[in-house]
Amino acid sequence: MAAESISYQIVIPDELRSSDWRAMQAVAYDAYIAGLPRRTSGEIMHFTQMNHPEEFAAFRINPNRSVAEGRLNPNQSFGRTRIAIATHNATVVGYGSAANNTSGRTAAERWAKMHLTTEHRVVWLAELVVGPQYQRQRIGTRLAGLLLAQFKDEQPVSTYTWRENKAGMGLAQALGFVVTDPSIPVRPFGDSAGPAEMVRWERENRYVQAAVDRILAD
Repeated sequence: MAAESISYQIVIPDELRSSDWRAMQAVAYDAYIAGLPRRTSGEIMHFTQMNHPEEFAAFRINPNRSVAEGRLNPNQSFGRTRIAIATHNATVVGYGSAANNTSGRTAAERWAKMHLTTEHRVVWLAELVVGPQYQRQRIGTRLAGLLLAQFKDEQPVSTYTWRENKAGMGLAQALGFVVTDPSIPVRPFGDSAGPAEMVRWERENRYVQAAVDRILAD
């Protein structure tokens, strides 16, 4: 399939309809089933919240809610969330999300970091998800480029990949990210599922965008 047949758009999460979120959720399920072959369908359903589409949307609309609920690390705040969507013939085939992220002991400290300076503000590249039949067409790379163009060049960008997801690890390396934490134990697939390891990566935005440009120019 020609890359020219894929359309891209950047949206604010509140602009999306429930049907858009369900389409993104279906892509996530298919992508993680293919990308995490050690995991059962039930574990992937749990992770992608297939039985709770409203929660799938809520997490991406306002990550601060997940901080308050204890699903993300405390003492951090998120802002200016953006979603990038890839479609083919009006069907969602991939998406990504990113947001400003900062940390601090108090809400006032986090607010100041978020609104008064970029020095302590990181871009959290939260997701890059592409349906299995549309992978290896640089769609994920284009989504990353579109998202990161919404933020300051000098900001550091952090992202996380599943160690068992070879495609995700490979893309992070190709985009020039550097590992800052090689092993973060998590249990996102349910209490009865086996543990998983996440890898944290970081690189200044200008260098990631330069890597995107090089990849797309080849």
